[in-house]
Amino acid sequence: MKEKFFIIRNNHKDFNNLWETFIKKNKNVGPFYSKFFVKQMVQRGKSKTRKKNYSAVDNSFCILLNNEVVCIVPLILEKNGNENYFSTNLNFNSFYGPTLSLKLEKNLKNKIREFAFNEIDNLAKLNKVVKSIQAIDPLNYFYDKNYFNHLQQYDYLDASIGTIIINLKNSEKEIKSNIRKS
Repeated sequence: MKEKFFIIRNNHKDFNNLWETFIKKNKNVGPFYSKFFVKQMVQRGKSKTRKKNYSAVDNSFCILLNNEVVCIVPLILEKNGNENYFSTNLNFNSFYGPTLSLKLEKNLKNKIREFAFNEIDNLAKLNKVVKSIQAIDPLNYFYDKNYFNHLQQYDYLDASIGTIIINLKNSEKEIKSNIRKS
């Protein structure tokens, strides 16, 4: 039997309640998924000096299966001049991508993730998005048995954060001179 997924957009009357309930039920969801944070990112974009026709819009959505939220997708559309982005702060900040319920089995997670990224792609085409910036919430490492960079499956570049060990006994000048620029 094929699963039937439904999308609830952020203009739905129950959206905020569904979103926040999902967050409370899933340990793998960090603070950057909160509706407060999403709203703050939209407002931050609007408060910066931008081109005259800059705008930021919350396009976040939930995915339901059997009347239960199984995935939340924070998604901000930024329009700056003639270029549109799924990001915050015009590609400076990434948003965490779709996060899925911890209760789901691996095969169902894959189907839901595929559905979520198809919807992101559809919205990108509809809005003529030139770049989409997504990241994986590091909290998933502690809760997902199958943790890996699934963004690569959807043609996102692997721009994983590099780690650096700094010897704090060195002077500030020495520390700065030892940082690789590439």
